[in-house]
Amino acid sequence: MAGTFTFLAMYFVFSTKNRVPLLDNIIYERLFSYIGGIIRELGGRLIEINAMPEHIHFYVYMPKTVSVSKFIKIVKANASKWIHDSFPNKDKFATR
Repeated sequence: MAGTFTFLAMYFVFSTKNRVPLLDNIIYERLFSYIGGIIRELGGRLIEINAMPEHIHFYVYMPKTVSVSKFIKIVKANASKWIHDSFPNKDKFATR
């Protein structure tokens, strides 16, 4: 529809499986950059991101071309894969 304006800002939180504290300062900065890259690839914009040892939270401007469920599924799957590939000692890492 011509002249339609769409703006969707979302706040997401996801935790490690069983809230096991597997994230640490070594991972944070690289993980934040990686998640930001995933969000940009999807057409979104990362506004703020932070984490604790057992969870990650971030605020984004969502792209209008991707559903919320597909967006978070892609972000979580790619972030988990990246952690497993980059930090093999975190073999128990999983999100819920």
